[in-house]
Amino acid sequence: WAGTVPAGLAVLLWLGAERPAILVADSGSLLGLMTSQGRVLSKPRGDGFVAGVWLENDGAVITQEQAAARDGLPRIERVARAQAGDLVVVQVSGITALADLRGCGGADILVSNVEIEDALPCDVYDIRRLRQTGALALWVEKEGTARIETVRDRVGWRLWHGAGLGQQPPTD
Repeated sequence: WAGTVPAGLAVLLWLGAERPAILVADSGSLLGLMTSQGRVLSKPRGDGFVAGVWLENDGAVITQEQAAARDGLPRIERVARAQAGDLVVVQVSGITALADLRGCGGADILVSNVEIEDALPCDVYDIRRLRQTGALALWVEKEGTARIETVRDRVGWRLWHGAGLGQQPPTD
């Protein structure tokens, strides 16, 4: 009986936790959008460990394939588009899809699993930047702005975030 109070409190805290509207994998290849149905994923396969952790943390007992089949996160070929409030995140996979994209493709935040060399008017998280920041969690604030938290923000810099031993932490 002594364990029921802490267990009940843990459940209440978990239920009250605000889940991020949009999640971005550190590979730049997977997006997760929170909808009224639950988390929708941008693809049915790939980044399976990350997808499983996201779904588990949301309390969803479904597969990545089932989460990708939900409505709410359209994907046309290798371009996925997530919208939360007025915030638009576009995720592009591969050099060819990136080359076909005009500018930011209407995105406030552009995510890519390849390097983006061009200066763009949107906030860009390409694979080079994601190697420094890690995965992203995005919340839409009341005023419509995005609050972004990176893994690096949460846990700090680690040796494995850089290219090798002896490197100094990157400065922003």
